[in-house]
Amino acid sequence: MTTKEQATKYIEDPKTRVYISHSDEIGEWRYSIVVENSGAFWLDSFKTEEEANKFVLDNQLKLT
Repeated sequence: MTTKEQATKYIEDPKTRVYISHSDEIGEWRYSIVVENSGAFWLDSFKTEEEANKFVLDNQLKLT
């Protein structure tokens, strides 16, 4: 399964719970949407917290 397919699967699953992580793991500070209990799988990452929250709302994800 590709990363994009895995992300789509998580987004479409109403049981998916996520949290927003602020880190510089990729060498740049980003706000990442991380799937809970997934081994730190990122759905996407953004430069601002506002963009990250918008992604969560737009995709009707549940924050932990």
